Amino acid sequence: MKPIFIDVDGTLRNNQKEITAITKKALCLATQKGYEPIICTGRPCDYALNLCEQLHSKYLICNSGALVYDCQVKRAIYENSMDKNSIIELYHLLKDNNVKLILEYNKTSRRYSLGNLAQYEFLKLENLQDILNKYSVQQVVVDGFDFESMRTLREKINQIPNIKTSNQSKCLVDPSMPHTSSTFYYDIVSTETSKGNGIRQFCKFMHISPTNCIAIGDDENDISMFETCGYSVAMGNALPNVKSIADYVTLDNEHDGVAHFIQEKLLR
Repeated sequence: MKPIFIDVDGTLRNNQKEITAITKKALCLATQKGYEPIICTGRPCDYALNLCEQLHSKYLICNSGALVYDCQVKRAIYENSMDKNSIIELYHLLKDNNVKLILEYNKTSRRYSLGNLAQYEFLKLENLQDILNKYSVQQVVVDGFDFESMRTLREKINQIPNIKTSNQSKCLVDPSMPHTSSTFYYDIVSTETSKGNGIRQFCKFMHISPTNCIAIGDDENDISMFETCGYSVAMGNALPNVKSIADYVTLDNEHDGVAHFIQEKLLR
């Protein structure tokens, strides 16, 4: 097995959230050459499994590396959960902000509102405590509408013990980046969670070396993939610090960068 770990947003899919026919064909040809395309994403399991079906993928790494999943037998290979007390502290930090809170557990996503938002059910502390008593939360996503307030939250979130922001809207990292969405987000996980660790757990389970693996991505949470795998590919639309450590820079996600890399480097 020669795994290719592929990020989703800004990498596998174009800006219309499509996996193009060109990219699907290239991945199919790579599979025929013995490569194993594996989605490695911050997206939750229920969402990412739909993408796996499109690509006929056998394995999945999701929730920013907190869950490694075998799609064939429908069971977890590896799971890592967030500290419950840290989630409670995060709730108190966010409860007066107008944000959407997404809790990811039991292979599903649950959406709630905080502050004055009315789009989803308001999450009360007692409801959150009940969830935490029943389930192990692997990732929390904070989705806000005000750019400046979201920018100031990152440092406060990262001061909470045992959790970290693993990924966020690119413009929250670099304000010069275009604000292409009406909302801004943070993915929050255990400090032990990363895509790189998810890959290491997968490789340990499969008895293969990460040095024989390829990683393709564009954002900050893909850096741990690059540091773990033997060969790294940055998209043309990747952040500058992601490009700087990549072994190869391909075209952007609007021009089938994943397919271009496969055609140029794996099929010749």
